[in-house]
Amino acid sequence: MSFLRQAWLATLPIFIVSVLPFVSGCGNGKIKVSGKVTVEGGGPVESGSVMFSSQTYAVSGDIQKDGTYRLGEIKDGDGIKPGTYRVTVSGPYIPPTGPPDPKKPYDRGTPLLNESWSKEVTVEKSMTVDLAVPAYVPSAK
Repeated sequence: MSFLRQAWLATLPIFIVSVLPFVSGCGNGKIKVSGKVTVEGGGPVESGSVMFSSQTYAVSGDIQKDGTYRLGEIKDGDGIKPGTYRVTVSGPYIPPTGPPDPKKPYDRGTPLLNESWSKEVTVEKSMTVDLAVPAYVPSAK
């Protein structure tokens, strides 16, 4: 065996070990998205979830006490695929007052946010998407 071939074979494991950290996780095509959810014209939403969904794919993240959320932060390789998404927010509820209504056994109360609100967002790279969601306004009956 020639000297060059022996040298190449001896350095190959070192090359693989030094390059591996830079390559791992790059091939799955998923990216990280984070942001802050606020009530339009007010402060942060303190709980709930944010969902990015398309016709074939969806990912969600929990809203933290300070209003921030992150998609793709649970483990390496998590994230969201590039594309256009419909973003929705499910927020906290104001608990019902008074005695339980037998006609509404699963009444969660009054939503803090307008849950029919949504926004279209195109994700191409890791980015911050801040969301200002209108407050819930009961319909006149």
